[in-house]
Amino acid sequence: MNTNADSADDSSDVLIVSDLMAFAAHNEDANVALVGNTYFIKGKLSHGLSFIAYTYAGELPSCAFGFNSHGVAFTLNSVPPTEGDNVRAGTGRNFVSRDLLEASSIADALAVHDENSISRQKRAAVLPQGLKIDFQSLLGDKEDTKYPIYVKGPTHYTLCTAVIDLNEKTLPIIEGNPKKGKVSRVFPCLQKT
Repeated sequence: MNTNADSADDSSDVLIVSDLMAFAAHNEDANVALVGNTYFIKGKLSHGLSFIAYTYAGELPSCAFGFNSHGVAFTLNSVPPTEGDNVRAGTGRNFVSRDLLEASSIADALAVHDENSISRQKRAAVLPQGLKIDFQSLLGDKEDTKYPIYVKGPTHYTLCTAVIDLNEKTLPIIEGNPKKGKVSRVFPCLQKT
């Protein structure tokens, strides 16, 4: 069964490419039980490729976001089946996202929109979007009480915000509301080897 409360863990993303800036930012939203049970994995494979990925305990890296030494960075959102969906078999998203960590380019994208995503997009459309701080504030927005962009309980929670800064070649991680900009960790983006 998939109720609104069950699907409120849809994460939020912002992607900006302009003459002034290029970055992607992502709120990782999940069940509150996952607070303190997430990890950064830094991997180097036998063929030389390396990556950093944010993942949940017991899961393949990454079910959230990551980047690799080919310069591929991604964020990932979950779109679980609804009560009426007849799901018999398919490719697990964790296998797909794990393969993204070894990608040298991304050729195809698929977007699935639900009521939550549409509501968040409408709210984002009315907020300022000129500077990087505006986008961090957008990801910290709680104005829509049914589908807030920044989620803080009782059952779902924004675990962190990742800002993939293509100009600075960094991945800052913000804990708490990204409007406050409290960076807890900064990873340098890996360079091609």
